[in-house]
Amino acid sequence: PLVRSLRQAIPVESTAKPAFVNGIPKSGTHLLASIVGALPGSRRGDWCIGLGNDYPKIIEHMNVTILDTRPGIFYPGHLNYSADVARFFRSNGLRHLLIVRDPRDYVVSFAEYIVDDAFKWLSRDHELIFAQMSTTERIDATIRGLGRGEHEFGYDKRSIPSVAYLFNAFIPWLKDQDTVVVHYEELVAA
Repeated sequence: PLVRSLRQAIPVESTAKPAFVNGIPKSGTHLLASIVGALPGSRRGDWCIGLGNDYPKIIEHMNVTILDTRPGIFYPGHLNYSADVARFFRSNGLRHLLIVRDPRDYVVSFAEYIVDDAFKWLSRDHELIFAQMSTTERIDATIRGLGRGEHEFGYDKRSIPSVAYLFNAFIPWLKDQDTVVVHYEELVAA
């Protein structure tokens, strides 16, 4: 079933619809984007990251980033659900692929990655805050959230959302009829 759903959703030839490859950070978005990018006729566009609740700003960012909607192009990124984002995908003819991962695996992966030099998409402040913590403390902070992220979904220089707020921001995608859901665990086991 996984291979069949991917074949229906992923641009495998130059006439395929453009796509957006989406996921919670550290859920396998790069992996799925690499798979899509290896298919004949596909071309990767710029990353589009718009996490949070400032939807007008997110849509503005999408309008600047997602300019090319020719067949075969795909855009990787991290976009939590909003009706405006879903409408943007539909109105621009983008297929939406969402990779999801077991939250327990996400927590461990994120807690290790946040102190890695490759961690660039939030801020240097996060790296410095987490670098002072033990692995256990980083895992706990990832579960509970940091700063205002303990009480709401959102990011800023000193906050990340709890795993519950983060996953809840993506859950509505699972019910979106135009979203093809790929499970990380099934993908790596295939």
